[in-house]
Amino acid sequence: MATVNDLIIDAYGEIHVYGPADTVSSTDSAFALRRLNLILDTWATQPLMSFAMRPIDLPLLPGIESYTIGPTGATVTGPRVTRVRSARLSYPSSNPLYYPLSILSILDYEDLKARRYFDVSTRPDTIVLENTLPNSTVLLSPRTDQAASVRIWADNPQFIAGALTDVLSLSGGMQKALMLQLAMELAPSFQAQISPATQMAWQDAIRSIKAQNTTPQGTPYDDRAPGMSGGFDIYTGLSY
Repeated sequence: MATVNDLIIDAYGEIHVYGPADTVSSTDSAFALRRLNLILDTWATQPLMSFAMRPIDLPLLPGIESYTIGPTGATVTGPRVTRVRSARLSYPSSNPLYYPLSILSILDYEDLKARRYFDVSTRPDTIVLENTLPNSTVLLSPRTDQAASVRIWADNPQFIAGALTDVLSLSGGMQKALMLQLAMELAPSFQAQISPATQMAWQDAIRSIKAQNTTPQGTPYDDRAPGMSGGFDIYTGLSY
């Protein structure tokens, strides 16, 4: 499996800064790693870097409303959550049954707080994700009155380059596009020239990724046979 260091070596080789037998200096490796993460951060705001949906187990403490998830998260240390897809509450922690939680936006949550009594702790029924930096903040309403846990299915960045030895974990086609874009990002700092072939290869790779990440628009299902006309009877619930 290719590593971050392999991708950096290939990127430098693409612009002829280092040859295949050369050793990339630690300074140049660190510089490339910073640029690589800037590219990944930009891709996350475009239809280029698809997100990975992962489960996160969030321990809840009695009387606590706010929890943090992220690189320096006090509750869970890991990638910052960008979207909550689903959340289930185990109340108390030893309960094998899960209660689904309603997912609200921060604005709806503030409106809910204005219409609820929050001085009484009981079983939470609502979860809110506040996209703060560098960590995400998760709010539970109402506050739990005993130890419990929440399993969150959330969107995380598919890949973050933390170290040169990290193994690349990317969807198909992304590794080449990422290497070529990194090469073009590095070239100005080394007064290197970008060949037209490199630019064309990068554009082709980007187009294929965008096509791969495009959500197909489905066609409504029609159970009538071809050539039939009909409608829906609201009284019987049957189509005809």
